[in-house]
Formats: sequence, structure tokens, C-alpha cells
Amino acid sequence: MQAHTLNSDCFCLELDTADVSRRALTAAHPVFFPASVRAEIVALVTEIDAALDQMRTVSPATRAAAVFNSFDFHMTAPDADQAGGPKLIEINVNAGGAFLQPEIARLAQQSRLGSALGGRMEAAFAPALVLIDTWRHTRARHAHTHRPPRMAIVDADIAHQPLRADMQAAQMQLGARGVPCEIVDLADLQIEDGQLIGPEGVIDMVYNRHCDFDLTRPESAVLRQAHADGLALVAPNPDVFEAWGDKDWLLKLAALEDRPAGVLSANALTAETAPALWAQRKSLVFKPLSGFGSQGVYRGDKISRTRFEALVDAGYLAQEKAEPMTRIQPVDGQRRRFKSDIRVWTQGGKVLHMAARLYAGQVMGMRAKHEGFAPIIWLKDDDNACC
Repeated sequence: MQAHTLNSDCFCLELDTADVSRRALTAAHPVFFPASVRAEIVALVTEIDAALDQMRTVSPATRAAAVFNSFDFHMTAPDADQAGGPKLIEINVNAGGAFLQPEIARLAQQSRLGSALGGRMEAAFAPALVLIDTWRHTRARHAHTHRPPRMAIVDADIAHQPLRADMQAAQMQLGARGVPCEIVDLADLQIEDGQLIGPEGVIDMVYNRHCDFDLTRPESAVLRQAHADGLALVAPNPDVFEAWGDKDWLLKLAALEDRPAGVLSANALTAETAPALWAQRKSLVFKPLSGFGSQGVYRGDKISRTRFEALVDAGYLAQEKAEPMTRIQPVDGQRRRFKSDIRVWTQGGKVLHMAARLYAGQVMGMRAKHEGFAPIIWLKDDDNACC
């Protein structure tokens, strides 16, 4: 039985999320892929990062601070216009969800997902160690001390962040490894006597979750100064965004004569390109160059002419559409179809972990029943199945 059949018909392996406080961010069922897909994605991420390296230079410190970058892929089936396989949709520099994965793995193990299949799950992942190792390798200023760094997880309007549970998981996992950590709103940061200060005292390292990626908004002024003056290690930071997250890289990758197979075609939406892109709109997705989390994204097959014309020269790109695969899940006695993508967390271009995301509307939500992160079952043989 093939993976796509399992994703449509296999419901016997279910994660028990009843007692999980962050259940809204955890899907109820795993997603199935052939193991060859994982190897293909690892090779593709490596190839894309190497292609980027041909166009820019990244310092070791910036690469180390690129914690939890993500390369997000849609898994596509072959058709007349597009070869199948993983297609790169976004590169994000502070991708959420990494700290939820250890708990999701625990739920999957309790459900015996791995042992019940002719496949395997992702290897154990300890995101807290990624942050700790980043500190150890980049902060020579504290090399003479043996105390752990005082960390802060920083964002704006903390109480209303959809992925607040991910931040709370990070705080708990760091604390379990002896690293003091607080969750801090940007508004509560200040600089005193050459140190970055939060409500609980001096901050040595910031795990930055704010989506003002280049820290140019007024509310980011203190954090930007802390990074610029070396008062605290900020990861990720504007240098990381410039090296990976700027959507101009999607345009530059698409323009390569020998672009990697998983890179979609893309063009800037300008007055010059608008006529051709309008004609091709049904096969395109329009994305803001400065956007994040699906905000301001328009499907070409649904966009009106008035809206399209408003986007011209407004800082948009037109990316080739790659329809995501779907996963069927039973919800309240009925089968519902959820879109699915693959999130690949990296440190710079080094793959750390993979998981699927299931969502019915926009991926930035993942708040409805059965939406959220899902473990991937990598099938050793696409013809083997548990059902």
C-alpha cells in the first residue's frame, strides 16, 4: 500500500493528545512518506544552501546564530507541467514549533507509531542543546566562566502569540538542562550599564521569536542595539535574515541557470512583468517580499483584477504554485481533508529535524481541531503498510 493511500485511509495510529496542554498545536495522526523522500530533502537543502553560498558570504558566527531556520516544502505529485517531489515554498529564520517536537515524539512513542510500521520516525531531537551549543561556540566573552548563560525568549505581545506553547516548552527544556530562561516581551527589555536587562535580570542570550526580522521597527530598538553592540547573543538576528530569510533569495535561486530541482520558478511583480503574470495567474501564488506566516498571500486562481493591480510594484513576487499533498483525518465522525507540508528545521543549512504540519485553512493558524504538527513515518518500502 503506497504512502498516499495510507494518508487517505490509515487512522489506526492516533496520538493521544487528551492530556497535552498544547494539544491545539498537535495533529491527531502521523503523515506517511517513503524514506527516499527524507534523503531527497536533505540533499536538496544542502544543494540550496550551497547555491546561496555562491551568491553571498556568511560568517561562522552568523551561521551559528541561524538556529531553527526552516526550509518548508510542499510534497507534490508529478503532472504535465511539473516534476513531482519536494518543492521549496519558504525559507524562514525563526521558524516555530521546534520545541514541541520532543513532546510530539513522546506521544508518538506511546502510540507505538514506529514499532507498528515497516518504517521509522525521526531520530531524537533536543532543541535546547542547539541553543546551548550555539552559546558555547560563539560567546568567547564568557569563556572564563562556567556558569550557564541566562537566556530569554523574546517576542512582542507574548500573551497572544499562537505559538506561545512552543516558547513555554523551550523555557521548560532549557531549565531542565540547568539554563535559566525567561519569556520576555520586547517592551520589557532595557539596556543598563552596558548589559541587556529583562524583568529577572541580566540576559546573556536571546532566542529571538519576533517577526521584525531585521529589527527596524521602533519596538525592536533595544534588541537591535543589544545585537549591534554585542551586549547579548541574539539568535536569530538581522545578519541571519539577510543571509537566508530575505525573499529576494527565492528570486535569485529561481533565476539560476542550473537551479536546484526543488526550487520553484519566481518573478518580481512589477509593471513590466504584470501582463505576463496576470495571464499565468492561475498557476501562481503572489507573496509579499516582506511578509511572513502566509499574511498577504494570494492564490492566483482566486485573485481579482483589482487586487492584482494593487499588488503591482507593491513589493510582491509571483511564485509557481505547488499544490500541497493532503492527509485525511476523522473529525467528529466525518472524514476531513487537511493540507500538509514538511517543515525542516536547520541550523544554517544543516538539517536538524523534520515534521509535517496539517492545516485546513492557512498554515499560520493551526488552531482548529486536529490541525498542528504531526510526526512523519518514513516507510522503508512504499508497498509496506500497517493497515
